[in-house]
Amino acid sequence: MEYQNSIRFYTRSVMDLGIKQHLPVRDVLGLSGGMALWRRVGSLFLLVILSLLLVHLFMASMLRDVEQSISMAEIRHHELMDGKIELLAQRAAILSPEHVRQEAAEKLSLYKPAKGQVIFFDRRTGTFSYL
Repeated sequence: MEYQNSIRFYTRSVMDLGIKQHLPVRDVLGLSGGMALWRRVGSLFLLVILSLLLVHLFMASMLRDVEQSISMAEIRHHELMDGKIELLAQRAAILSPEHVRQEAAEKLSLYKPAKGQVIFFDRRTGTFSYL
């Protein structure tokens, strides 16, 4: 090999014997691109897998929280429905005719008249009758 310099020519002191460089033989299943490339691909693959795992964990925890809040809302809804049924039963008991008679007797001293206590005047016949 010769290099041309403005001062002089340079010739390599060792003669080129023409022996080819021996390259390692690649096997059939060898990876193309070299180990450095595949290390980077592997590290990128690992980074992607870890990020997907973290996203999956985050989404699973969010889904669990949503399921818990839905179940709590359903439990609260059932409690409210039970309370509504109890209140409707109390209302029906309070508005029953027997309860109204009892409260009127206790608080207002009003009683259902017995037979013969109420006199009714019939205008057509002009007579009195007892209820």
